[in-house]
Amino acid sequence: MWVRASSRLTESTWQITTAVSSHLFVNAEKSALVDSSIAAISAELIDAVNEHLGPDRELDYILISHVHFDHVGSLVALREAFPSAKMIASRQSANIISEEAVRTELFERNREASRALGRNFDFSRDIWDAALEADEIVRDGDVLELGNGVIVKLIECPGHTVDSLVYYVYPDEVFAGSEALGGYAGKGKYLWSFYSSYESYLNSIERLSSLAAKAVVFPHNGSLTGDMARRYFFELSASVKKFAEDVRQSIANGEVREEIVQRLFVEWKAQGIAPDGPFIPPLEENLRAMVSLILESP
Repeated sequence: MWVRASSRLTESTWQITTAVSSHLFVNAEKSALVDSSIAAISAELIDAVNEHLGPDRELDYILISHVHFDHVGSLVALREAFPSAKMIASRQSANIISEEAVRTELFERNREASRALGRNFDFSRDIWDAALEADEIVRDGDVLELGNGVIVKLIECPGHTVDSLVYYVYPDEVFAGSEALGGYAGKGKYLWSFYSSYESYLNSIERLSSLAAKAVVFPHNGSLTGDMARRYFFELSASVKKFAEDVRQSIANGEVREEIVQRLFVEWKAQGIAPDGPFIPPLEENLRAMVSLILESP
């Protein structure tokens, strides 16, 4: 099933859906939220987390999948709302987010997205920068124990970005994380997103396909459950390979890179795959990067 609204997925996991993002919330003896979307939806996200936590409980962990503006934007607000929560990130993410130019880009993109959506953005740079500091650094294969037998395994899945992490909740068998998981937009409509490496993206999908899946939670497209989740990574891999074949064939037929990008962008909009609002420029950037990486791959 394709689940788009906020709902319970398994005994310990819930999907939180906001206006622009999907999040996995895990609740056992301790609690965890995967990613923080953009600053513009922070109030909505905090309200949903509080609803799931119930009275007299705190959020314990904020799990960051990678350093893109639409995954770290609500960190300031989340840290203010849940001051004891620890932000978890990979070493690569921590190194990337420590760069002044990166923090500036994240700040400016979130401010622009807030303006586009008619929301306030009144954070100072000092507060913004402080919120981006990771509390705990994790590595591939590390396990976060939440109690009651619930654990979260951290899996490095480069391809979308060099620092992409996927979080796997066990025994619930639920995946969540970055666009390393791809995305879904309806029957036969898969989304791919690789900024750093086409080969690494395929390898990461293959690695994830070896694990059992009861649910796959995407960052912007809800989740798949049941048989659709179990088949998902195999179908995504086939779809990515077909996309690469089509791009190479288009070049062989005389199209240039930018023509392919613009044609695909129009097609994605017509199919309802391309989102509106602040995600249009990143999608176009992503298409351009993917076409280039495919043509540069062996």
